[in-house]
Amino acid sequence: MSLEYASVPMPDKRITYKKAANGAVYVYYTLRAYRNKNGNPTSEEVAIGKKDNTSGDLIPNRRYYEIFQEAKPSATIQPTPRNVQSRGNTAALMEIANQIGLSEVMKNCFPDRWGQLLASAFYILCEGNVMMYIEDWFDETEITSLIGWMT
Repeated sequence: MSLEYASVPMPDKRITYKKAANGAVYVYYTLRAYRNKNGNPTSEEVAIGKKDNTSGDLIPNRRYYEIFQEAKPSATIQPTPRNVQSRGNTAALMEIANQIGLSEVMKNCFPDRWGQLLASAFYILCEGNVMMYIEDWFDETEITSLIGWMT
């Protein structure tokens, strides 16, 4: 029995209670109810947790989460990032461009396109490729906040 999960509401249907000698009330879920070959009612049950005596809720065990998959404990669900963007190379190159005065020269000579030209140069320096995959590189690289323009 695992007590690491928070209590959950007690299921409405297909549950039975069995009291242990120590006074704890265990909750069982009926997987299948049928009549055996002699015609007697029979059922297959699995323990899904323990009844909380104070609130009446269920303190679930792992089997509960196997049966009720939509009720996964929120403590174990980790948010997954939608995408990850690289920033290291472009940040270093932007710092070098600022220190040597390249970014100011580019702003003065090409006021409308200096960021795009600098980003293209960064792509060639980082990847060494032809311009064919530059759009993919922009998707994978955080450069807009460094240069201040949107692709």
